[in-house]
Amino acid sequence: MTFRTTHPVFRFREGDAPLLLSIPHSGTYVPPSIVTRLTPEARALPDTDFHLDELYRFALNLGSSVIMATHSRYVIDVNRPPDGPNVLQGERVTGVCPVETFDGHPIHEPGGYPDIDEIDARREAIWRPYHAQLAQEMQRIHQRHGVAVLWDAHSLRSKLPRYF
Repeated sequence: MTFRTTHPVFRFREGDAPLLLSIPHSGTYVPPSIVTRLTPEARALPDTDFHLDELYRFALNLGSSVIMATHSRYVIDVNRPPDGPNVLQGERVTGVCPVETFDGHPIHEPGGYPDIDEIDARREAIWRPYHAQLAQEMQRIHQRHGVAVLWDAHSLRSKLPRYF
């Protein structure tokens, strides 16, 4: 399956402080071609970092730059290495294209898992542009201030037996 998206990959606001706030798991957009392959549980996007834009609103007042993912981590996880572990049904890792929720339940309906070509296409369409913007902004901030700080913002449920 070929993957394309016309939805913006991220939201970005350039600031004037030496801080870049990255919010990689705030995205809730899932293209129609993917959402139909997700389980009902996964369609609710339980592993999304909801409300971080509100929590970190103060950062805008500090003049920080902000980049926020728009696509769900279930489409592609921009906070994982691009060549991370191969994503195979039944693996207990969260790779660049996760196959399980944090609760260990399948994200995809049987037969709905992306193949390697689709994962590569998602990586090119979403992961690479996000990281290109991130790198470009870090370079701009460093050139302007002589230092650049990246704050990677996340939230997790307090009870996740898989992790703690």
